[in-house]
Amino acid sequence: FRPVQPVATLEALSQAHAEVSRAEEAVGSGGAANAPPAPAPAAIEGELTIARAPLGAVLALALGPPQQARGGTRWSEARFAAPPLRPPSAAVKLRVGTLDMSDGLAARDFKTTLRFDKGRLDLDDFAMQIAGGAANGRAMLRRDGDAATLTGALNLDSVDIDRPGFSGRVSAALDFASTGRS
Repeated sequence: FRPVQPVATLEALSQAHAEVSRAEEAVGSGGAANAPPAPAPAAIEGELTIARAPLGAVLALALGPPQQARGGTRWSEARFAAPPLRPPSAAVKLRVGTLDMSDGLAARDFKTTLRFDKGRLDLDDFAMQIAGGAANGRAMLRRDGDAATLTGALNLDSVDIDRPGFSGRVSAALDFASTGRS
């Protein structure tokens, strides 16, 4: 007599369940996964108004300082650096007069509730004026070791696009999810 060997160990099933749960949360599947979890009470709450700031400075709270890209490339292939600070949990109503996005693109009157806790940065209900139109939505950036996950929704209303070979005004509603290590 030989006993039947289990197909998977309890530890393997537990790890697989955690990975499936993270994937479901990232793509928003399942009834309860569609609604973001209620945030825990923040240790620090307040309001902050800034005249001008680069988007990279906001994202650096979770991603660490930006890494330099090699000449001729748009993105750095270097792994994300360690975040510069490990502040306590925070919920801050942030207003930025001019938010420098990238490539000379700037948003005006950027407003959001910025929540930060344990490697997770949420931009709740953000709104801004950009490229002759408006944008709003939400974003969650989560850092787990050297990997980062970005999920959220973006609504564009009459945003000007003027690129070689393509120009016009765009209105759209987008849901997005992405992961990466650089």
